[in-house]
Amino acid sequence: MEENGCANDFDISSEEAARLKEAFKDKKFLKLFQEYLEDVNSADSKQSYEEEIISLEKERGFEVKFIHPDPVYVMKFTDSNGKIFINICKNQHVREPTFEKKNAGNVIALMKLCLFNCS
Repeated sequence: MEENGCANDFDISSEEAARLKEAFKDKKFLKLFQEYLEDVNSADSKQSYEEEIISLEKERGFEVKFIHPDPVYVMKFTDSNGKIFINICKNQHVREPTFEKKNAGNVIALMKLCLFNCS
């Protein structure tokens, strides 16, 4: 998996990958998976899950704050290998990027980015 991106915690064996590949060929599994996605993406479910996580983490002594990004714009890049989209978002709880001239160029500091190839 990707070394420096947000996908580096996703580690699956070839056996697990094969099982997932087969599962997604099954119409019954696809229907159940679609229902699950609709459930976890509903506003009520999201609110419920967030409240549950906040409560569980509070019991452990941690304060949790969910950050919901506000969309700003999307950049799309295309070449012969495919295309990639970069979603630019903002949130009041995330610091602004910093710009600094250094040596012969510029340094732009952003919070951690997760980029996925969407081709």
